[in-house]
Amino acid sequence: MTIAGAGAVMGVACGSPRASSSADADAGGHDDAGIDAPIFLPDANPTPPTTLGSITPSDVFLARHREILIHGYSASWTQGTQVDLGPDVTVTNLSIPVPNLIVVDFGVDATATPGPRDVTVVEPDGGAIVGMGALSLDSPIALTFEGTLAEGSIVVAHMTVLDTTIPLDTTSTTNPFGVPTFTNLTPALPAGLSATVLGATAFTADVQLFIDATTFGADRFDLVSGPPGDSTNVDFPLPAGVNVAARAGIPLAAGASVSGSVDATYATGLFVYTPASDALSIVDFSATSAASGGEPAVLLLPASGRWSDELTGGAAATWLTSSTDPIYAVYFDETGMTGAYSVGLTATAPAASAAASAGDATMATAVVAPALPFVLTGGLLTSASSQDWIQLATGAGDGGKQLFVQSAGDPQTFLDVTIYDDQGDTIGGNETGGPVHARTAPLAPSRTYYVAFSAGAGFDPAHGAYEGILRLE
Repeated sequence: MTIAGAGAVMGVACGSPRASSSADADAGGHDDAGIDAPIFLPDANPTPPTTLGSITPSDVFLARHREILIHGYSASWTQGTQVDLGPDVTVTNLSIPVPNLIVVDFGVDATATPGPRDVTVVEPDGGAIVGMGALSLDSPIALTFEGTLAEGSIVVAHMTVLDTTIPLDTTSTTNPFGVPTFTNLTPALPAGLSATVLGATAFTADVQLFIDATTFGADRFDLVSGPPGDSTNVDFPLPAGVNVAARAGIPLAAGASVSGSVDATYATGLFVYTPASDALSIVDFSATSAASGGEPAVLLLPASGRWSDELTGGAAATWLTSSTDPIYAVYFDETGMTGAYSVGLTATAPAASAAASAGDATMATAVVAPALPFVLTGGLLTSASSQDWIQLATGAGDGGKQLFVQSAGDPQTFLDVTIYDDQGDTIGGNETGGPVHARTAPLAPSRTYYVAFSAGAGFDPAHGAYEGILRLE
């Protein structure tokens, strides 16, 4: 009995299990279930489960098409295997040259979220293997800033290209003043941000950002390199790369000035003026700085707060208002000077106003300004040859004063103005196109003069509306 039991155990150990029989029971005189039951031992060389090995490269840039190699251990991948790299990443081709290697071609959207990504290999039977955080999506650029990253600012962004396999397209043209325009570098920014490229090399760019007065929070930055509209253009994005702080405009009141200080290069101050009534008013803003050598300016934005709607700007900036809509005033010094500054304004009701008409196109039919300051309302130039004329007269005590002529209305109306004496001789004007800002030499007392508004260089009939402001100073 002992020998029979031992033999049964040895048989099991050798991998030859057998079922119990009635003969075994009879031979032993009893039923030994422990000996007669089949016993299976573990395989001496088990097949390990499939796991992911290295993924090369493990870092890829946004807005690029790349290839990665996925290595597997104990893998038997077939052509039915799929790879998922998460949202905003599109697999365009997948091949399996050997059972433990997958070659994946894919494109990464410019708007994809940077950071680690899971790499998921999906087997034909639905099983999945996940490499958690095995692939990193990175922005191809880095940004640093000079200025105030806040509502209603102008900021210089210094961009460094991290993806040195693709240089920037620095094609440019230069105007007669030596200022370049980088025709193949186009900022692609969300609403509330606009930009101009100031300078560029193969792997750096300086971009001047304009942040609307009603825009705040984190938003994306992107510079597109290449001929506009070309299918080979390359994006250089940084999602959430511009983080704008919220700030309220400091109230301005007519007849008063407000002091401030800038402690960083290109820092700005944001102010807001809200007229007390909708009466026609000439509003003169001014900016001064305690720093010598600076160029302080106040830049005016309408109630929209958008830089694309900028009204005018300068050390002195004049606008005409006939509503209670707010006007934003941004203090900025383009030289980057820091220190104390002040912004102020005066509001003046015109002594008289009159509307322009189709019949005021000659000296003989000029609109008469009975008193100064005078505002010509409803000016509208419909062609490059149309004109509006105004006649005015100096008083006995006006000798030696200068006539100051300005324009307001549509900021994109390009005007010329010419000022004549009563003999038809030109005594002043502004013949460069754009908003009018012209002064004459000192005038004679008790004499008649004429002002003619006409279309200037760059005139567009779609932007022919304007208002004229005439003052003696």
